Formats: sequence, structure tokens, C-alpha cells
Amino acid sequence: MSRTPEQFKVTEEEILDVSLKHFSMHGYEGTNLNDIANELNITRTPIYYYFNNKLGLYESVTKRHLLSKKAQYTSIFTSDLPFFEKVRKDLLVSSHLRLSEQVLFAGIDTNPKLTEARDIQNQVMREIHEMKTENIRKAVADKILRPDTDVEQFMIYFYVISLGIEAVDKQTEYEITEERMDKLVDTVLDGIISKYKAI
Repeated sequence: MSRTPEQFKVTEEEILDVSLKHFSMHGYEGTNLNDIANELNITRTPIYYYFNNKLGLYESVTKRHLLSKKAQYTSIFTSDLPFFEKVRKDLLVSSHLRLSEQVLFAGIDTNPKLTEARDIQNQVMREIHEMKTENIRKAVADKILRPDTDVEQFMIYFYVISLGIEAVDKQTEYEITEERMDKLVDTVLDGIISKYKAI
């Protein structure tokens, strides 16, 4: 007789938590379900029960991660924080996520197995992008930013800095610590304020 969820010693959420760590360290191809099961001190049976196979597990992990990511940005942009403080928090979150997601999403654009995960990623990123651009447009309308601000050009700063921090992180002799991340973000933010803040 097959088991029910109540008979397992592990919950679906616990499996997702540990699996996120493994996929973030080894990517989809490099992750082994035995390693996840061993860390949880279980057999692979609960994993198959909840997620069917490794692909189902990966899709569930990435979907939950992306929805959590969207929630972080929603929290920032629906808050009462001043605009440039929102920008600072956005830069910090974007940079941290850029570094933490490098391995998790490795191959997502080239591996045909990962089409569903890629589609969810693209949808969430479009929604986040729109959230950011709406806040920039509002800041222009509220005369916080210069009236001639190019919204898409402003957005490029976010992508360039996160890519830049990723490139710096790959130089093994320069470790990106929390303190260094804060300083990098503050430097970029100073440049944005200098260029775009309304006089």
C-alpha cells in the first residue's frame, strides 16, 4: 500500500528548502536526489511522491524561489520608503540574487527539459521589470526625477550593476562581502542621484 503524506517524516516544504540549496550549488544537471534524501535522512520515496521526478522537483523549487523573489520586490515598491531608498534596496536585492542564482538557473535557456522553469522565470521577470518601471514613471511625475528621464535607460543601471558585481565576484581574489556590497551599491546610487535627481 502506498504511503500518504502523513506517514512521511518530512514535509514538502522541507524537501523544497534543502533542494534549493542543492540546485543553487550544483545546478539542475549536477544535483543528485540521493544527496538531497541523505541530507534529509529519508529515502527518495517522499521526493517522488510530492514531485514525481527530479525535473518536477526543480520546477517546484524554481517556481517557489521566483515567487518569493517577486514578493521581495513587491514589498520594496509598495512601501512608503522614499524613492531613492527603494532604489538602494532594489540594487542590493538584485545584486544578491544575481550572485545566488548563477548556478540555480544555469542552462535554463539552453536545456530543453527546463522550458517550463524558463517560462515561469521570464514571466516573473517581466512582472518585476514592470513594477520597477512604474515606480520610475511615478517618480518622474512626482518631480523626484528629472522630467527628461529616460525610464528604460534608468533601468539599464540596475542590470549593468548586477552584471558588474557578478563579474567582480568571479575574481577570486576579491570577495564580495556585505560591507563591500553596501559600498558598491552606495557608489552606484550616488551616480544615479547625481544624474537623475530633479533639481
